[in-house]
Amino acid sequence: MKKCNQCGFEQEDGKFCGKCGSPLEDKATAQSSESDKSEKADGINQSVSQQASDEENQGSQPQTSEQDEIAATTAQRETTVQNSSSTASQNAQSENDTVEKMKETSKEFWSYFTYYLKQPSHIFAERGNEFTNGIINIVAMLFLFSLSTYFLFRNFMSATMGSFSPSVPFFPIFGNTLFFTAIFIVLVIAILFGINKLFGSEYSFKEIISVYGGHLSLTTIVAAAAFILLLVKANLIGMILIAIVFGLAITTTPLYLISSLLTRKSKSLDPFYGYLIYTVAVAVGFIILFTILADSAVGGLLDDLEDIFYYL
Repeated sequence: MKKCNQCGFEQEDGKFCGKCGSPLEDKATAQSSESDKSEKADGINQSVSQQASDEENQGSQPQTSEQDEIAATTAQRETTVQNSSSTASQNAQSENDTVEKMKETSKEFWSYFTYYLKQPSHIFAERGNEFTNGIINIVAMLFLFSLSTYFLFRNFMSATMGSFSPSVPFFPIFGNTLFFTAIFIVLVIAILFGINKLFGSEYSFKEIISVYGGHLSLTTIVAAAAFILLLVKANLIGMILIAIVFGLAITTTPLYLISSLLTRKSKSLDPFYGYLIYTVAVAVGFIILFTILADSAVGGLLDDLEDIFYYL
């Protein structure tokens, strides 16, 4: 049975429609043709869909890449901010720890200073336990003594030359005074250690420094008083106090320490001869030091003074 696709007329056989004359096809052929058309249409639709999907994927890839870059940059910034915050926090904590240590050290030194100002001989019981505070006390005395010497020299120049007084250099006078006095102190401690090592009890060099520093609280106060008086130009009293400081640090305190150390445990020498040995040793040491250092340091100071007078 054949059916006309144009008018729908059906007939048994023939190639043309008996009604309208249009070519005829079998139903199976028509169905196969329709199936082929449908498959072609489906193939075209799939191709179009695949092409559209590819274009969409190609369009979304740059956008995804940009989003990944933005996310990575943001994460890096957050990490940098966190690291900066952590570093700042550590620095602040370190500064706080340093300040706390300085406060603690200051409190300990003040307690040490006031205690041994009242009872300096108790330092013999502590020996090397107060080494750090002893060093601080020695340095404080040296610093105040050198400052007082500078202001004494400046006030002397101002008093003698009036309005024509030149500017007195700070560092040459302060530095040379500090340097020479520090050497004298080291010499004194070395002589104390040597005499006690030969004739007295067993004290280490560190313990001798601790004992010597523990007896300088009064000397440090006198040096501070001289500095304050010279600031207000009380030159005569300030000069007297400077001399007292030097005498206490170089003569009186060491002689007392020699006597105490040899009295506590003397091997073979009476404390009186310890006095004599110390006096002679200090005198010889000072002569040697002045001979070695006078040409360099004092010569430099004199050159500075010549420069000052040159511009008058």
